[in-house]
Amino acid sequence: MLPICFYSAPTSASVGLTSATVVAANPARTSLVLTNITTNTGQIALSFSSSAAEVNKGIILYPGEAFEMDERSFTPAACKAISDVAAQTLSIQEM
Repeated sequence: MLPICFYSAPTSASVGLTSATVVAANPARTSLVLTNITTNTGQIALSFSSSAAEVNKGIILYPGEAFEMDERSFTPAACKAISDVAAQTLSIQEM
């Protein structure tokens, strides 16, 4: 039998030129989907380490791209993000 999965309400975060936490650490997390929903040409870089996110390093999301956490990339750690342009929007769905 599969475990019951609880979905949080979808949220979004504004991502700018400074690394910031966009998803808090969550030991109850079972999955996470992050999508760059901005329509401009910038990118969002993600970091799940204790270090700040850095432009052009880690998981890179261009407009319309998504990162889906699975069993090989799973972590309950916080996620930090940074953009190479002033304002991008990251859609967040945590399970």
